[in-house]
Formats: sequence, structure tokens, C-alpha cells
Amino acid sequence: MFYNRKGPRLTFLGSGNLLVPAYFGSGCRLTTWLDKKGEKDPRICCALVCELGDLVKKGVLIVIAD
Repeated sequence: MFYNRKGPRLTFLGSGNLLVPAYFGSGCRLTTWLDKKGEKDPRICCALVCELGDLVKKGVLIVIAD
């Protein structure tokens, strides 16, 4: 669940136990994170990459590059 500060909206992303709060801010790439979780299905990885990318485009998530 993500809260959009631009408006009082909540966005839900069904990811089961693949994305937990520890992922965000971990500095780990999504594909590496999913590999550590044992997720090998490329369709699931691609779907999460696309959905997170859409949340970035909408301004719900902000990417901070180091």
C-alpha cells in the first residue's frame, strides 16, 4: 500500500510477500531482491518492474539515485 501525498489516495500493489517494507530504502535492485526471495518467474519480475515504474511516473514513488 502506498500513500500519494499529492492527494488523499492510497494505491495498492498486490505483491504477496515479495515486496516488504525492508525492500524500499535497501538500495537493492528489484531483480536482485526477487532473486534473494527465490522468485525465478520472469513474468512476475517483469510485472512488478512495470507496476513500480507506473507508480514512479504517477509520482506515488520517488526514486532517489545515489
